[in-house]
Amino acid sequence: MAAAARSKTTPPARSRRPPERITLDWEVSPQQYEFIESVVRHLGYGGARGGGKSWGVRAKATKNCLKYKGYRALILRRTYPELQENHIEPLLKLLDGIATYNDAKKVFRFDNGSIIKLGYCDCDKDVKRYQGQEWDGIFFDEATHFKEDWIIKIRACNRGKNPYPKQCIYTMNPGGESHTYFKRIFIDRVFKPTEKPEDYHFIKALVTDNKALLDEDPEYLEMLLALPPKLRKAWLEGDWDIFEGQFFEEFANRPEQYATRQWTHVIPAEGFVLPKSWPIYRSFDCLGVSSCAFGVTLCGFSLSNLRYFSSTPKGLQQNEIILLQPLTVDILYNLQCLQKWLQPLLAARRDC
Repeated sequence: MAAAARSKTTPPARSRRPPERITLDWEVSPQQYEFIESVVRHLGYGGARGGGKSWGVRAKATKNCLKYKGYRALILRRTYPELQENHIEPLLKLLDGIATYNDAKKVFRFDNGSIIKLGYCDCDKDVKRYQGQEWDGIFFDEATHFKEDWIIKIRACNRGKNPYPKQCIYTMNPGGESHTYFKRIFIDRVFKPTEKPEDYHFIKALVTDNKALLDEDPEYLEMLLALPPKLRKAWLEGDWDIFEGQFFEEFANRPEQYATRQWTHVIPAEGFVLPKSWPIYRSFDCLGVSSCAFGVTLCGFSLSNLRYFSSTPKGLQQNEIILLQPLTVDILYNLQCLQKWLQPLLAARRDC
């Protein structure tokens, strides 16, 4: 029996017993197949528009609910209208005859005890809706639209006493409130001591990988190709270094130029010795009641600037290196090694 069901608005609130075996008759891309089957703890997917992210969320949640008796899946979007359009209405069609839907609770319930809960989080108060709950799989659809603080609090609910794989799934495009956070863990793979690299995996999916979408709407690709250059690189090519509105719009991270140290603002830290004679400047900027910015800037011999920058509401949480003078070679971008250099330098240069 195919999972795709008849067109219907709301199924009657009565239990439906599916057949002993349900066949999910889906045509998937290699990227979608890897996404649906992966059991890594933190799984990122997408990186560009039209990669089939929301469909992948529904497919993975449905597959896990059918496979694991009593599986609990939570699907989140930023706003309720997004949730209704992207998940509730498609799931009503997909799960007709397979699961029953409670509109008041926004829950699809399977006969084996598994459930898919649909929710949204648009403000700090909404986070409290999910505190104290237990979910085997938490799906943050369009994850960069959520604040990093919300994500960290909600994923504390990713737990349970059963032996099923516990996963936090994030679908995303470049840009949004938590762009820097997801770029750090999935693209740059720079981890804090409390984060295990093996727990994080990212699957890049582009619109050109989504054959079903291109067959149904071939003009969508033409629309992406017609976008302004920077937006096109982000939405079509999945370039996380292109971020519309950033101050240094020419910022470029080109790994193919690491060896020559030309035409890239980023180079590996290996082999780079930070001269103690470089002047060090510290700066502090109050941005508001709950956030501030602290910067450490070093001046190189060629008058290029290397900046160690931390922007944080509570302690130093977000770190990155940016070059203040574009397209020069005296640039370093490796936080883990930089910490070893900056701490003793700053301790020795307390008069700077």
